[in-house]
Amino acid sequence: MRRSTALVVVAVLLVGLADSQVDWETVDTRGLANVNGVRVDITGWARDTVQGTLQSLGAGCAGVLQALPGSEAGVAALAAVAQFSPPDSANPRWHQGLQSGDWLLLELSFERLSPAVVLLQRGPEGWRLHPTAIWSGSTEPWRPGPLIRDHLAQQAPLAPEALIGCFRPQQDFRSWAPRVVEPSQP
Repeated sequence: MRRSTALVVVAVLLVGLADSQVDWETVDTRGLANVNGVRVDITGWARDTVQGTLQSLGAGCAGVLQALPGSEAGVAALAAVAQFSPPDSANPRWHQGLQSGDWLLLELSFERLSPAVVLLQRGPEGWRLHPTAIWSGSTEPWRPGPLIRDHLAQQAPLAPEALIGCFRPQQDFRSWAPRVVEPSQP
């Protein structure tokens, strides 16, 4: 068998094997690969890979700074979050903060609430949560980064693109499940 013929046969066999193992489905207007019953967000993986590569080369995050929980903005933002849905939103744990101008993006966890990513905007009365630019809960079966970034960009179109684009989740939003908090014993 000639080498070119062998390469064509191998390519056809690989395509056939992949086709027999991979099905494509649409869930919530997004495409997923279903590989032997396991859903894989190939588009999300590709987006994360490309954005991560561009950021490592220094592109796309100009004007975005790390925000620290002990900074003036961090303290005020945590207080705004704690007051958003008390008592469950009290004592948020800071996982990361990004700031661009008068906008803050925070990734937080709570004792009784699911992990969250929130956008805050500084106004005349201080930092306040953008009421619809909040992500909380699992992203399964999607990769967290692209899904959360898309949600925040759609809900807060005036927020800086670079701020949202630079967000990389630190927590595992895909496998999050509610924790059972036992009442304390007297």
